[in-house]
Amino acid sequence: MKKFFLIFLVIGLGSCNQQDTTATMEATDSIRSSAAYKEYVTAFNEYSACKEERPSITNAYMNKELTAQEFEKALEKNAKMCSLKKQIFNTRWQILQTEYDKLSEEYQIKAD
Repeated sequence: MKKFFLIFLVIGLGSCNQQDTTATMEATDSIRSSAAYKEYVTAFNEYSACKEERPSITNAYMNKELTAQEFEKALEKNAKMCSLKKQIFNTRWQILQTEYDKLSEEYQIKAD
């Protein structure tokens, strides 16, 4: 008898979790299809690409393809561009968080 009760309890809890998961998946799908998410992904990719340029600049200097002065200018330019792209990325992230917060209220998703 205890086994049947335990089985029904597990099934009942499982079905409740599935409903929460469905609401979460609907909210996630609508976020992924939004313009804010696409802008966030683009900003992230641009920031990542900017950061990945630094080793190539250093390699160019080590291979004597750049002079010390050119190396300094290239690093300074890269640092400024990466800083700007990081600000854009952070702004897009905040916009995405705001959009998710609105949808979580709509779908009544509660953070654990």
